[in-house]
Amino acid sequence: MNHERHEMHETILYREEAYSIQGAVFDVYREMGCGFLEAVYQECMEKELTRRGIPLSEGYREAVCLRLCHS
Repeated sequence: MNHERHEMHETILYREEAYSIQGAVFDVYREMGCGFLEAVYQECMEKELTRRGIPLSEGYREAVCLRLCHS
């Protein structure tokens, strides 16, 4: 099997914050699984981000929920 090696040529701004948000997404998906309406995932994400002390903005909903609900 031939696997390509990908190198990261970009730096991630706000690396720790990005990893924390990504961890929240994984935790919600692991806990809830698939098959729920988008509103369920949205509410769970809001609770998880709040629990982690991550401030919420209005624009986060579309980006997070579209990726979480439609992957």
